[in-house]
Amino acid sequence: MKRVLRILGTVIIAIGFFLIIIQPFSKVTGAVIDISTTLSRINLIVSLSLIAIGFLILRFAREGNIGLVIEETPEFKKQTKKVDRKLLQNAIDKIGTGLAHEEHLKYAGDYTVRLNKGSRVHYEIAYDGRVILTRYEPSSKHG
Repeated sequence: MKRVLRILGTVIIAIGFFLIIIQPFSKVTGAVIDISTTLSRINLIVSLSLIAIGFLILRFAREGNIGLVIEETPEFKKQTKKVDRKLLQNAIDKIGTGLAHEEHLKYAGDYTVRLNKGSRVHYEIAYDGRVILTRYEPSSKHG
């Protein structure tokens, strides 16, 4: 969904800039100057509106997990007692944003996001859209 929104936002911005670029090439003849200037103003307003809408769509596509319900299992809470909460929260905030290296693990059936080199947070996505943090896997170096 986010990829589609990014593509849509980029296309709308490109159309807006295209309309601004082709505006000077419109024909103006003596009798229709008034109509032409009105159309030119409308063209400029539409172009700027498209650019603004495109940027809003891109911003919405990057907002990430705003609105996601994130739950922690007791096992996850127990495993992360000694983990730096700020580092952990940064990784959790990246879930669903496309900013983190999220992976789907076929052998475990869940998803992971990396905390640092080697450390991972495992999570599942429920049918109702909730993100359930299931376990923490420390790296062998940092563990």
